Formats: sequence, structure tokens, C-alpha cells
Amino acid sequence: MQKIELQNLSKSYGNKDVLTNLNLTLEGNRIYGIIGENGTGKSTLLRLISGLARPTRGSITVNGQTTAEGRRNQIAYLSDQEFLDGFSTLGYQIQFHEKMIPGFQTNRVFEMLETIKLPVDRKVKNLSKGHRNLFNLVLTLANPAPILILDEPLSGIDTNKKEDLIQLLSSFTLDEKRLILFATHEYDEIEFLIDGLLIIRGAEVAYFTEDLEEMRIEHGKTIQQIFQEVNQ
Repeated sequence: MQKIELQNLSKSYGNKDVLTNLNLTLEGNRIYGIIGENGTGKSTLLRLISGLARPTRGSITVNGQTTAEGRRNQIAYLSDQEFLDGFSTLGYQIQFHEKMIPGFQTNRVFEMLETIKLPVDRKVKNLSKGHRNLFNLVLTLANPAPILILDEPLSGIDTNKKEDLIQLLSSFTLDEKRLILFATHEYDEIEFLIDGLLIIRGAEVAYFTEDLEEMRIEHGKTIQQIFQEVNQ
């Protein structure tokens, strides 16, 4: 079972507290969504878990790994920034990732590209932002790491492409024993995708549930309603 544990986790930049004393356990074959207003520390939290930033205080354990390097070996991380060479083709990028990532699932990449109708001879620079984001997601999903961490994967994607992206995420969490954690500000789009919900406000965890479906059934609350109540 996949597991992320945060104990008294804090991150500061100078005198500014970005995250304060987070204590949280995320586990299982589940999709967790992180929402919050801009600047609340969502991206910082993902970088900390992924071993790309150092906490000011506290500890992070990912599948038993406590060092940054150990955590990175457990995680496939999708940044909200674009790093692909625009002049390369999709095929070149696939070959590059195959060489760099042990166990990279090349066959799955071609299956997913066929599903979303992206030709491998297309150059990255000629893709729309939505298609670039989808291709980045495909490359991340093909990484065999047991935990996927995605930072704003829905940003700048039109409605049709969002549906493709959500379908890819849903199929992967059902087919494989993975834990997926992603940050977004577009909570309307993830209503029926995520299993658990984390809301960050004022550098702290303001709300957390592992079972969002229970909140819908027993309390009749949508993500938007929960978010509005937390931020009142």
C-alpha cells in the first residue's frame, strides 16, 4: 500500500510561513486533490513531498523513505512548468524518457497517444497548450513510480482536453496500485474524480477527508460548498 506521512511539517521563506505544522497521512490506491487559493502553499507542499525542496522543520516519509533522494525514487512528479524542448518531436521525447527512466512504459505511451489522437511525429512547439499538458501527463503516467504527484495539470486546458486528462487519470488509478496527489484551483472539474480532499488555508490544513463520497451522500456537499465553508 502506498503511503505518504507528514509530521510537524513546516516551510518558511525568510519571515514568511508558507506551511505550518502539517500532520497528515495519505495512503492507498486513491486520488487526492489539494485545493486552496493562490499562494496558499499547494505547489510548495508537492515539491516538499517530491524531494525537490527542503522543509524548514518536520519530516516527510514516502513508502518508508525519509531522505529526499529516497522519496524521489518513489514519485513521478509533473510540474506546472513546461520543460520539453519545443523543437523535438513527441517520438524523440518518448525515446529520451525511455533511456532516462528505468521501466518506462513505452507501450502505454503509444496506447494513450492513440486514445487522445496525438501523432508521434508532431513537434512539441506545434502542439496547443492543452495537448502539451496532456503529453506531459502521458509521460508522467508512463513512469512506473508508485506515487504520482501533479501540479495544476488542468491549467490552461479546454473542456474537451480536460475530459481526456480526467479519463487518463481515472483509468490509471483503477488499473494500477498507485496513489495520485494533485493540486488544482479548478475544483468543479474534479468533483467526481478524487477520492480524498485536502484544503490548505493560512499555511495550514483547514480541511481533510479521505472519503469525499461519504460527504456527498451523508451531508450532500459538493467540493465547492466545502471550500466556501472553510474559507468563510
